Amino acid sequence: MKKTRQLKAIQEANPGQPWLWRKDWAQGRALGRTGGSAISTWVFALLWSGGSALPVYFFFQNPTPSRNPWAPLFVALFPLIGICLLIWASLQTLRLARFGKTCIQLQTLPAVLGRNLKGTIDVHLPYPLPHGINLALTCVNRVTSGTGNSRSTFEYIRWQGKKNLGAEQIMAGPVGSTIPLDFDIPRNLQSSEPQQSVE
Repeated sequence: MKKTRQLKAIQEANPGQPWLWRKDWAQGRALGRTGGSAISTWVFALLWSGGSALPVYFFFQNPTPSRNPWAPLFVALFPLIGICLLIWASLQTLRLARFGKTCIQLQTLPAVLGRNLKGTIDVHLPYPLPHGINLALTCVNRVTSGTGNSRSTFEYIRWQGKKNLGAEQIMAGPVGSTIPLDFDIPRNLQSSEPQQSVE
């Protein structure tokens, strides 16, 4: 509740300026969320895996064979999902170990449609990078529909800019390598919103 009140006060003090509603954005930075994503994925994967052990246990404790031939497959679905979640959590952890906590230092704030977006990306990659790096800026339209249990979210890529940066364009940074960010944003895109939903 305290964070909600603080956010509401910031929004009221800066109406129509959502880039000032987050502390890192207001300072001209955008912090990566790989670390938090890896932790939350592990927590959910472990909870799901632990919970999926119950239906498997009760299924094999039942001495009477089930009359439904699909019952074993249905029960096996729960640990299978748990295994997939554990694999995803492992991939998130490997990504965090490779890249660390990334940070974008923005020179243009806010990023205006039809203009140039400039900045640098500080990433935990060894310097120099002999093979360069591929960089992409993606405009994603996230649409949430429905309420309660019928709530669903879909993501649509509206635009994507790609660049291949050579080793000579990458600089030494405070945590490894510093990658220059320079994209021309099309004018005909939809502007960003804090939240977009369709009921």
